[in-house]
Amino acid sequence: MQRWVMWCHITWRSSEYTEIEVHTMVATDAVAVQNAKDEVATVVDRIQTILAAVQDLVQEGRTGFKGAAAAAYEKAANEWDQEGLRLKGVLMKLEAQVGEGQTQYNNMELENEEGFAAVTGGLTNLA
Repeated sequence: MQRWVMWCHITWRSSEYTEIEVHTMVATDAVAVQNAKDEVATVVDRIQTILAAVQDLVQEGRTGFKGAAAAAYEKAANEWDQEGLRLKGVLMKLEAQVGEGQTQYNNMELENEEGFAAVTGGLTNLA
């Protein structure tokens, strides 16, 4: 039995585009494919929760500074807001790519089943 294997290469740079590569190999077990997709979704949800918690802390901190410190904090908070949005986009892209991999797997399985049905149907008609 082949296993469905997925690995990701994620490059995070503070102000540069983040690259995501998701590589998959086909499995023979649809349950394993669904489990892998579910695991990725769980990890993405956890990271989204952490990002939201950090965002809440950043927002709370906006009121704690005065004068030049307030301006500096505001600038840093705005930069974090942008970075947080970018990271959320990266996570959504990752989850979408995994979903596309599952769809491709399911489509290949359907094609294989149809192909085998055509072959076996033709063989049983030989008698």
